[in-house]
Amino acid sequence: MAHIRQQIRAEFVALLTGLPLTASRIESSRVYPIRKESGHYLIITTPTDDVDSSRGVLSEFKEFRRLRVEVQCVVKAVANYEDILDDICAQVSARLFANDRLSGLGDLDELLSTSTNFDGEGDQPMGVATMSFIVLYRVDELDPTVSI
Repeated sequence: MAHIRQQIRAEFVALLTGLPLTASRIESSRVYPIRKESGHYLIITTPTDDVDSSRGVLSEFKEFRRLRVEVQCVVKAVANYEDILDDICAQVSARLFANDRLSGLGDLDELLSTSTNFDGEGDQPMGVATMSFIVLYRVDELDPTVSI
């Protein structure tokens, strides 16, 4: 079975697939540039996973984790970048917070921040809004593939 981080990324992809402005243009952990013909797009990454370990009853070792999940909302357009980005961010937030238990994998705790960036270089201008969410989850140190 996959690490809980991977399962949480997959859950984000499943929940966010089919949004009105991004449809099925969504990927997890993208490395390569977005192609020219791509329109509005979502990219899901998990850049940090902080661990707060504590010993439980009968020396059972549990790790309480605070996972940062970033949703990059990408807009390739010729105008209205910020308006379109705001609309996509609203759709992402509404869908995620309506499903904040993440199918039992963890709890969507908060939207930590949203930052925007604009790039006029290349074949078509692009705007990116990066939404940073915090997911709280717990695993046994010996098996980080199962949420407890």
